[in-house]
Amino acid sequence: MQCIVAVIGVEPSGITALKNLPDQGIPAVAFDRNEAVGGNWIYSEKESHSSIIETTPIISSKTLSQYEDFTFDECDSEAPDYPDHHRQRGYFQAYAEKFNLYPHIQLGTPVKHCKGIDSQTWEITTEKKRVGHQGHLPPFGRVKRSSPGAPIS
Repeated sequence: MQCIVAVIGVEPSGITALKNLPDQGIPAVAFDRNEAVGGNWIYSEKESHSSIIETTPIISSKTLSQYEDFTFDECDSEAPDYPDHHRQRGYFQAYAEKFNLYPHIQLGTPVKHCKGIDSQTWEITTEKKRVGHQGHLPPFGRVKRSSPGAPIS
């Protein structure tokens, strides 16, 4: 049986994992509680997740913060050297679009629990916001936690 990797969180490291794993022949699927790609770069007044504040700029230049395989200028050539959070979030979403990651992402799907079944298998329980029920997924061979605090035991 081929290993499927579960990526929890589709923020900067989650989307790169989701892109690079299949490039190496390893199938992957990602889950995120948000309704969009971007992680903490999605501004929200809700206290459901940590997020930037509305006026947050990035603190490193776009050239030092961009991905090697997709430059910030490819996404937004008009962005200043230190973009605001709207442009930063848009950059991550454009990356997911460019590399066709959306079919492999389950947005609005909080992971409630990850449990190691044996040395090579994980069971992941999610809560689907849209349908309001708990779902049990097929066993996964690996879990890559890209969001802090993802519930893994």
